[in-house]
Amino acid sequence: MNHNGHSILQKFVDIAHLLNDISVEDISISIQDRERIIKYVPGRTIDLGIREGDLLKEGSVSYQVIKSGQKIMRTVGREVHGVPYIALGYPIFDGEQVIGCVTTITSIDKRENMLQMAERLSASMQQFSASIQSSAASSESLFKHNEQMLERINTVRQTVYDIDQIIKMVQEVASKTNILGLNASIEAARAGQHGKGFAVVADEIRKLAETSSNSAKNISAQLQNIQSSVQELIESNAVIYQSSEVLSNHLSDLSGLMQELTGMATTLSEMAQLGGKE
Repeated sequence: MNHNGHSILQKFVDIAHLLNDISVEDISISIQDRERIIKYVPGRTIDLGIREGDLLKEGSVSYQVIKSGQKIMRTVGREVHGVPYIALGYPIFDGEQVIGCVTTITSIDKRENMLQMAERLSASMQQFSASIQSSAASSESLFKHNEQMLERINTVRQTVYDIDQIIKMVQEVASKTNILGLNASIEAARAGQHGKGFAVVADEIRKLAETSSNSAKNISAQLQNIQSSVQELIESNAVIYQSSEVLSNHLSDLSGLMQELTGMATTLSEMAQLGGKE
């Protein structure tokens, strides 16, 4: 290598520390001539144990850059040096001749952690989204069930009303029957001895009318209790109906939010993956 080539390499050696200091990323920098490492500046947390004077290893990024005269980037996993990193080598030219190489080693430990976090977040979001969809389906089923229950309650309510109308008719008939029995008793009393048999019949008619009236009153009272219970059930079901509708809307909104967060997690994962590509 001529004097000019040495001078060019020396300039890279002189600014190696500066390049390390001004880099935003945590990097180590090495300068190589065609045979060995002539300068090595370790990073803040990444140090591959390289020593100045070490010969270039065949197959390494620096070795291939010098042989090919082209920029080369390679991603190295955690299993090699205990920390994942990207090795990026640039050839140094003296005219058209490759006289050396500058190689940066950039830690991607944080990037890998971010990728793993993004993948876990995405998986959690998908699981949570599935749970929300299941809850939304259950809420929709409950919503429809409440609608059906309300229809049945209204049917029972109408039936109770119809029965109540029949009871009123029975009470009216009993009242008229009682009056008829009373009139028959009066006529039997006027008939004297000849009206005794008719008086017995009239008395039984009055008793039957009174019994029917009392039974109708009891049934009417029970129907009123049933109507009160049905009304309370309608009001309770209305609250459940409204709550189910609100819950369904909230779950729908939450499902949309989960889809958006899942998309963000996917984008974050893709960004982390792109960070390791040239």
